Amino acid sequence: MSIRVFLAISLNSEICEALDQFQDHAASILTVKWVRPDSMHLTVKFLGDIEPGHVAVLQEALREVVEDTAQFSLRIKGIGGFPSLQRPRVLWAGVFGEVDHLEVLVSCVESALSPLGYAQESRPYHPHLTLSRIKSNTREIGRIIESSDLLKQEWVFGNVIVDRLCLFQSRLTSHGAIYSLLCELPFGKKNV
Repeated sequence: MSIRVFLAISLNSEICEALDQFQDHAASILTVKWVRPDSMHLTVKFLGDIEPGHVAVLQEALREVVEDTAQFSLRIKGIGGFPSLQRPRVLWAGVFGEVDHLEVLVSCVESALSPLGYAQESRPYHPHLTLSRIKSNTREIGRIIESSDLLKQEWVFGNVIVDRLCLFQSRLTSHGAIYSLLCELPFGKKNV
């Protein structure tokens, strides 16, 4: 039986707590379904359905990538929306800091997995943390956001030291996705 998997960067408890506080505040203004902060992550690549035995193949394919990667730092801050905050279908928190290192990691992962048959992403990589997916009334939600105090302050959620890549399994349930860590791939390069 196949499993649904993706590669991601885990968040620390400081960021999860800050995101939870934001959602508590925002929930008094917006009636949307929020992603639980303890299940948030920074997606590097969604892989889809694989056979469980393929996890070892993925680990081997990514071994050189992680061995050649040094840790870097990201800052989670700001609120945005896809396609816009005027009609958001996704509300997100922004990713800043050493984003160039993240983009190199994503590119190396794409290249390493391409020979295994994983299609390279055609769209540009836009790192973000999904806070909410909005299925209806996007224009109304946009008006509420604009007239509220949500964007009148700069939301800073914290910093994360990225020192590993994680492979997660995603099980879809009626209550949303449940993520399980399958393996961690620590970076091998030491910072100079």
